[in-house]
Amino acid sequence: NYELLPYGSISKIEYSPQSSEQIRIYLNAGTSQGRGKDFTIAAKNIKSAGGIPITKGSGHILAYVISSDNLSDPFLYPSPIIFGESQNIFFANITSVATVEIFTMDGVLLKTLSERDGNGGVSWDGRNDGGELLGPGVYFFLVSGVSSLAQEKESSLQKFMIISP
Repeated sequence: NYELLPYGSISKIEYSPQSSEQIRIYLNAGTSQGRGKDFTIAAKNIKSAGGIPITKGSGHILAYVISSDNLSDPFLYPSPIIFGESQNIFFANITSVATVEIFTMDGVLLKTLSERDGNGGVSWDGRNDGGELLGPGVYFFLVSGVSSLAQEKESSLQKFMIISP
């Protein structure tokens, strides 16, 4: 009776022990890759204890995001990147306001991306600031951002690979 979009699945839904008017929704493993994406949960065909439909009109869709308040474990997916299979590259598990910088192994800055919509993730098309698609190789990224307490944060240098199909 619940649908999770854009992807993922729900493993269990139960009433909260604190209140029968609240539920807890548990997501299956793999949905964590959605950190930094906008999600919705839509309730369908649900009735109250009195038999009244509760999914008509506003209030039957819950929107949420999973962002990070620190930069201890940012990640990129898919990993490794294989051009031709997917141009949908995503940096996730970052703060809701952040900058992602992509570098060569020699430390040359290739691309700067900004996360400003508040969901803790940013997509990338695999191109440098000049619009050229990066070639196969090993690259690095660094994330700097601001926590919910307005504290400056910075990740450690992270490595990723681009390989040929």
